[in-house]
Amino acid sequence: RCLSDWSSDVCSSDLGYLSLSNDMAALRGNWAVPPLGICTWPEFAHWINDGVVRMLADGLYTNGLVPLGWRLIQLDGGWGGRDTNGNLTYDSTKFPDWTNTLAYLKARGITLGLYHEMTRGNEDMQLEGYFAADAAVLAGWGAQYMKIDCGPVTQDDRFTDFSEFRAAADRIGYHPYIENGGLVMAPNAPCPEIRTPLVLNAWRLSTDGDLYLGTTAAAALPGILNHFHHAWVAGAAYAGPGRFMSCDFLDITMICANAPSTGPGVAQTALSVWAIAPSPIMIDSVLSSVPAVLPLVANRGFIAIHQDPLCIPAINVTSNATLEVWMRPLAGGDRAVCIINNNASTATPTVTLSSVQLLAGPNVFTTVVDVWAQQVIAYTTNSFQVSVPPYAADLLRLTPNLTGSPIFTLPTTNSPAPGTIWTLKTDGKNLFWSQ
Repeated sequence: RCLSDWSSDVCSSDLGYLSLSNDMAALRGNWAVPPLGICTWPEFAHWINDGVVRMLADGLYTNGLVPLGWRLIQLDGGWGGRDTNGNLTYDSTKFPDWTNTLAYLKARGITLGLYHEMTRGNEDMQLEGYFAADAAVLAGWGAQYMKIDCGPVTQDDRFTDFSEFRAAADRIGYHPYIENGGLVMAPNAPCPEIRTPLVLNAWRLSTDGDLYLGTTAAAALPGILNHFHHAWVAGAAYAGPGRFMSCDFLDITMICANAPSTGPGVAQTALSVWAIAPSPIMIDSVLSSVPAVLPLVANRGFIAIHQDPLCIPAINVTSNATLEVWMRPLAGGDRAVCIINNNASTATPTVTLSSVQLLAGPNVFTTVVDVWAQQVIAYTTNSFQVSVPPYAADLLRLTPNLTGSPIFTLPTTNSPAPGTIWTLKTDGKNLFWSQ
């Protein structure tokens, strides 16, 4: 058996044949880091067609988001089903020229994602019993991302189904990203365990169904935290490159359109938490009519944290009823820090370097960058403070620097007096020492 070792080159079990490479990205497409893309469900539900797909593709392409990593459009329920012979097919009324629709995406560097169901669900599709046939059809369409809902309620039966589909796909050289969107943390449904990454790239967990953000910070944060906490508790132990805990889609364009004054703040909070997780990020759209969304999704600092190749899950640093601090180690020794204020008043917590596993001392200083503000907020040798609005989250990037000489040799506007603790800070232009 090698069920406890997802990186084995070849794994054979009674539950099916699985060929696994040590390099997950090579085997299963370019999904070593969690996807960035669009899911059609939150905004369009079943009302999707060729025109909607083209509009969504244009939003990513014309705004320059594809080169930044936003290269996926996943068609959710309503794109197709089975014909009278049981063959998987698209809805020809909505997509009269399916080949041309797919070509439109490909020409813009956008990957096709599709929804499916392991067992019979709302779409009446049922992948069970059609593993080889459906794998061949999906491979022909170039569907490199599959969100597969539903499935048996027992751990063994669900693993059997997904291993059989993965094996059928592997046999024809088809290695899609697969997310099981129907894992619910409840007594009657399985949660991830050691075998899960053998067959899945991602698993979505929740106790309250799909996540729809509220239009105010106070209304939205409970749902954001609920989905993040459940995904982290049950799935962080199995996460890493090529295998992710999914916190759900984010309807950030709709909330920014419906609540222009508060929606962007809610969207920023959700994106901060999903980036620190890290979770796949599937938003609803990028539209010119909702300009507040583009600066958020095009923020290179945010994208760099989300797409960091280590894919190490967030580590909880501080947690109480009103404040959470999460840290995620990044490649090169940097740290991403997400501070969540679950309180009706502004929070100004102090974060020490040691709490986020960085060295502190007279010959070491750390640069603290506010990712959304895109500016340095502190140079410090020990700790720093940050102000976080009510029911919101902020995302920071900490870069340690070993100076190789006493830190007081750095150009500053003043000098620290001996015998007391000083912190190196900045006003945006100059460095200065402060007690």
